[in-house]
Amino acid sequence: MPTWVNSSTEIVKASTLLSVIGVAELLLSTQQIIARTFMTLEFYLFAGFLFFVINYGIELLGRHIEKRVALP
Repeated sequence: MPTWVNSSTEIVKASTLLSVIGVAELLLSTQQIIARTFMTLEFYLFAGFLFFVINYGIELLGRHIEKRVALP
């Protein structure tokens, strides 16, 4: 099970489609907001936080599944 959790996290991080669409779209939106508000650090930190939350959520879900299917 730990291998599956690591693999799913890596898929999210390294997926070409997600990387091209997700990260590029997130950063494009972030840059557009920064151009209007001039709050560079806050919005880049927020974009990084969103990426972290997605990956951490996958990890927590994997841990939960591991506990439920573990043999006693």
